[in-house]
Amino acid sequence: MLKYQKYFLVEPQTNLVLPEYRGKPTYTKESGITRVVDLSSKVIENAACSIGTTWIWPKSDITDKISVQAHIHPFVEVLGFFGTNPDDDHDLCGEVEIWIEDEKYIMTRSFMVYIPPGIKHCPLIVRRVERPIFHFGVVPSNEEYV
Repeated sequence: MLKYQKYFLVEPQTNLVLPEYRGKPTYTKESGITRVVDLSSKVIENAACSIGTTWIWPKSDITDKISVQAHIHPFVEVLGFFGTNPDDDHDLCGEVEIWIEDEKYIMTRSFMVYIPPGIKHCPLIVRRVERPIFHFGVVPSNEEYV
């Protein structure tokens, strides 16, 4: 093994423990979401951040269902959703509804959202998926983000 090989992540984290507000998603292509790779202190000891990455697939079972319940946590979170239209870099290739406090946002363009600590956010609802959408979530702490 090369010296830094352990820092290259190529598989999703096993034995995920999801926060209660995440529900019990099934990560299979048939369900509409597959995990790509994850980073947390369970994957790399003392990791200073936690990142979860997924693909959201067209014709999935998740469309129009709440995938994350409203919640608050004491740390920053960044969420990103990116479409895969090679003719339009900013086309989300679908529609995502996300709530920040009591404001509803309907997003149809690729986006990232910064959520300050202590701010209520979600529900998160994927309304439409025309082409695969890449999603990630990042928290700058060793809290497990999944």
